[in-house]
Parts: sequence; structure tokens; C-alpha cells
Amino acid sequence: MAVGAPLLCIAGQDSELASLVARYRIGRCFGADQLADMRCFVLEMVDHPEQLQELRSNSLNASLDFGVENAKRFIY
Repeated sequence: MAVGAPLLCIAGQDSELASLVARYRIGRCFGADQLADMRCFVLEMVDHPEQLQELRSNSLNASLDFGVENAKRFIY
């Protein structure tokens, strides 16, 4: 997230990763057997650079919630 990259995840829709991706609107999660859907997602990003840029911005913004200072709040 800190590099501003959208996420294409292979994870169950009921996983914590899928929840994080949906909450921050930073990409999409797919099942391992959803290759055609993954391909469509990649092509959608190529065809719609404004959507790609939105996911990039969302990813950078989300990374602010996962820095060292935030982690320390949970450790100490």
C-alpha cells in the first residue's frame, strides 16, 4: 500500500484481507479459480486509468493507517 499500488488479491471473500481491500477501496479479491475475472480487472485498469489512479490514491491513504506509530499502539 505504501507504494500506492492497487491490490489484486487471491483470497476468500470472507477473509480479513478481503475486508481490508473493500474497506479502503484499494483493489479486488478473487478466488484462485477466477482467472478470467482477474484478467478483466487488469484490463479494466488499463482501459480506465482514472479508476487505476483512484485505487492508487486510496492505497497510499490506507498505508497511513498501518505505519510504525500505529503498530506501536497495538504492541505497547
